[in-house]
Amino acid sequence: MLIEEALQIVHLISQGDIDYPTSGDDEFALNLAALNALINHWETQKGISWNELYWNETGTIATNDADYTLDTDVKWPAGLLTIDGSPINYEKPEESHLTQAIGSIAKRFYLSGPVSQKMLEVRPTPDANLNGKTWVLPCYHIATRFSTGVETTPIQMSDPYYAIHGAVALINVVNNPTLAGLHQQISNEKLDAMRIANEAKPIGSTENHYDQTYSGFGT
Repeated sequence: MLIEEALQIVHLISQGDIDYPTSGDDEFALNLAALNALINHWETQKGISWNELYWNETGTIATNDADYTLDTDVKWPAGLLTIDGSPINYEKPEESHLTQAIGSIAKRFYLSGPVSQKMLEVRPTPDANLNGKTWVLPCYHIATRFSTGVETTPIQMSDPYYAIHGAVALINVVNNPTLAGLHQQISNEKLDAMRIANEAKPIGSTENHYDQTYSGFGT
């Protein structure tokens, strides 16, 4: 779902009409801020890493280049770096100086810099024979926030109605607490459902079953 559609639904539920506010209106700014607040609340749920926020960063190795810029929404590495399909171990940034000091030649990588300015650093500098090869790094990302309300990047959560009902509750908590309470309950239920779905494995996944190579008793 796009943020523009979500904004319209929030208005329709709260006001009961389709006279949608536009950018520059106070109501538009309030509804957008409420939806962003709910996106933030979803992203920062304690103990949960949302499946929708995992995807790969990719790039190309350049001769004598050990440092590579990552997208500004990268939070942390979610797996091993591979260069041309070969995995490379991760080390914490504070460990990199130690391994460098003792002259380690083992390939390794780490991420440096604050969130929104993450850099991938590969040590030692990749060999010339890797020039032009693809590197791939699974990463966990920051959830997209919206500033204009007409962005074409979809809301990333699996059920955007969690944010919609939560925004309605937030907006109406003072002037219409009954409406706010109803939609807060719906929002909470949708968050619980997303938590469960986030941990579920695909139907037929072997991780959900016993080892199918096991032959039975007495074998």
